[in-house]
Amino acid sequence: MTRLRTLTVLVDELLIEDGAIPPPRVGSISSLPLRFSEQPSDGDRTTVIHARLEPQRTAPRAGDDDLCWSGLLRGDGWTASWSGDRPRVGQVELSGRFVSLYEIGSSSPDVRGRVTRIRLLNNRYRASDHTPPRWEPTPGCRVGDDVAAAPRFFDRQALWTEPVDRSTTIEVPVGVLVELDLDDVPPPTPRPDVVPGDVSCADDTVWAVDTQLPLVVRLDSSGTASQHLLPGAVGAHARRVHATPTGCWVVGTDGVYRCAPDAQPRLVAGEPVSVAAVVGETLLTCTHDSGWWLHTPGREPLAVEDCPGSVSAATGFGDDFLLLVITGHRGADRETEYRLVRVTTSGDVEIGPVNSLPDMDARPLLGGDPVHVISGSDIAKVHDDLLVGDAARLPRMHFGGGSAGRHLWTVSHPSGRTGCTGRWPTDHSDPAGDTRQYWLLELMDPTTMEVVRAAPIFTSGPRVASDSGGRIWVVADGLRLLSTDPMREPEPIDLPNLLRRAHPSTTSGTP
Repeated sequence: MTRLRTLTVLVDELLIEDGAIPPPRVGSISSLPLRFSEQPSDGDRTTVIHARLEPQRTAPRAGDDDLCWSGLLRGDGWTASWSGDRPRVGQVELSGRFVSLYEIGSSSPDVRGRVTRIRLLNNRYRASDHTPPRWEPTPGCRVGDDVAAAPRFFDRQALWTEPVDRSTTIEVPVGVLVELDLDDVPPPTPRPDVVPGDVSCADDTVWAVDTQLPLVVRLDSSGTASQHLLPGAVGAHARRVHATPTGCWVVGTDGVYRCAPDAQPRLVAGEPVSVAAVVGETLLTCTHDSGWWLHTPGREPLAVEDCPGSVSAATGFGDDFLLLVITGHRGADRETEYRLVRVTTSGDVEIGPVNSLPDMDARPLLGGDPVHVISGSDIAKVHDDLLVGDAARLPRMHFGGGSAGRHLWTVSHPSGRTGCTGRWPTDHSDPAGDTRQYWLLELMDPTTMEVVRAAPIFTSGPRVASDSGGRIWVVADGLRLLSTDPMREPEPIDLPNLLRRAHPSTTSGTP
């Protein structure tokens, strides 16, 4: 009889609460980011694995005291990321446990299986020696009761409501132990032909670029779709699309591409692009190693002189480009110093005075017309002379944003988890519900700072664009159209189906 393949994974509560995965349920299929944490053997708290280790071919990361190597572990039916304090390679035997953590920017491999058991994992807290005392965690966790499903939110209210008593301890849930059957799993759903990663509009034409494939899709004013294949590699190249009146530019870590309806897409420059913006037909790109460049169809790329620092954001500002350039930090609070820089389409540069924003919780952004600088919860208007007005405070921190036509868009967490305390700018009666984690997309009038539309979206990193008709296109769990109704989930656009319905003659760049 074939041995059943099973895996027990410690799933961190933040992974569930922040919406990275749905709460696992007994009997359901779950896909979990997987990491193996080496630990000394400790009975049923750890496991011994036999796997093949493929080290990352990069220099070890230097920690506070020791070096740290990393790689991938490949076992029977699973792949996990790994890091350790000594280099390893090939077949290995390791003691530790599988964990599933929330890691920003991580590309940890997933493990997929049917959930057969879920147990709560609790951490004990005791009174500290501080004056006044407060609850502090003790080493180790206790495995608690079996449950049918992981909580949507973990109850940690005792840390704030229980009186601190040196004679007792309290328990707080910090995650769940999930047992997975790796064999009783149906085949995964095939990847759609197109998975949009960015969107841009020029007049009434919409362009979208795939997250990993070198593929651009064009939607014309009639809703007819056509695909354009870039001469690029498959992979995560962080490609962005910038529409122009006659086509679009695509930029990413693999360079700059030009795409037009009736021409074969071509590679224009091979340097990785960190920030870009478009004015008319002209694209401005900023690279880490080779400076700033202007690209215009039918012309050779033009280098921009006098690049004063590291570019955080760029946008169109009338007939010119506006860039926010980080120049340093100052003061005990390490306020960010930056300058606004105007660049014309012919390459002339005007550097503004030094400005600073106190909120360092987020990367500074530019958006809206008139243009505003946003840094966390601080927002300030940009004037024509490149001076910045007094910073105002938004009701809470926003961790993404930009321009959609003349409007400013931002994304943030809703104000309350349950809706009982209300959500700014909406009230507790919004129909989005609380059964699935969502983030709040807000479209604001940059003159009055009033929210003109708000919608729940199921990603913390949307891409947003506006066409000439005022329709707002959003990449958030696919390409979608923002509704004019308050707190309505944006309408999905089935790009693969539109492409299948399109006549083959509308496809450009195919073999």
